[in-house]
This record gives sequence, structure tokens and C-alpha cells, in this order.
Amino acid sequence: MKPRSTIYFAVLIAIVLSCGKSPRLQNPICLNPQNPHYFLYHRKPLIMIGSTEHYGAVMNLDFDYVKYLKELESSELHVTGQVQGVGFRWSASNEARNRGIKGFVKNLSSGSVYIEAEGSREQLNAYVEWCKKGPRFGFVESVNVDTFPPVNFTDFRIEY
Repeated sequence: MKPRSTIYFAVLIAIVLSCGKSPRLQNPICLNPQNPHYFLYHRKPLIMIGSTEHYGAVMNLDFDYVKYLKELESSELHVTGQVQGVGFRWSASNEARNRGIKGFVKNLSSGSVYIEAEGSREQLNAYVEWCKKGPRFGFVESVNVDTFPPVNFTDFRIEY
């Protein structure tokens, strides 16, 4: 850890540990009831900046981090048919971004398209259904789907 992040971490630990010491500090950090992926500090929105968002989630004992970490899933898709030269990658990329899916899409030398997509189960199921139809000028013969552990993609891109 860098010295500055060690100081911030120590301050955060001190706040959490002092929760029971003063009536004013009773449960200063809690989950936002409207969105449990965010925190409140004395009923005001809290932004925690660190090397990763998961540290803050694990430190809050009210936060169901197992559910949070399990929510993210990844799928590997192999799409065959007339899927190259018809705008499939561009359309797949736009569709993924619109659905909040992260990952990448690329053409394979076999004439098929390979996609790694990451999101919630609902997002991925809807995306796979879109891939089975493809863009207007394409023809999808099959979509084979495999799952793998999330790798935390930051965006969705077209690879060449």
C-alpha cells in the first residue's frame, strides 16, 4: 500500500471502530436504502475512493458482499453464420454498451465472431438473445455460450 492510501485506510478503520463510542457516531456508515451498492455517512451520500470498490463493501458489515460479488457473471460466446462483413461487431458492441455489458467482440479466422461479455445474469441473458438474431443484414446460425469467472472489464470494445 502507498503511504497516503495507508493513512486514508487507517482513518476509515478509526471511524468504523468508533461507531459504538459516541451516540453521535452510532452507525455513521450504512447502506443507502434506495441502492444497496452505495453508502451513506450520517445519512448523506458517501464516496469512498480506494484501489478497488470491493474493500469498502467488505468493511461494511451490513453489506451483503457475497451477493454483490456473485451478481457479476461472464459469458464467452461463439457466434457462427453470416456474421462477418455485415456489421455484426459494431452492432454487438452498441447493443452491449446500451445494456451496460462490458467485454469485447472480435472476428475469428474461421468466419465466426467471438465475444466475452460481463454483466448481471439478466443483462447477459438478454444480450445472448440479441446475438441469436444479430444485426439486420446478418444471419446467425448458432450461438454457443460458456461461462467463466469475471475479469472486471472496464468497457466494451471491438478488437481487431
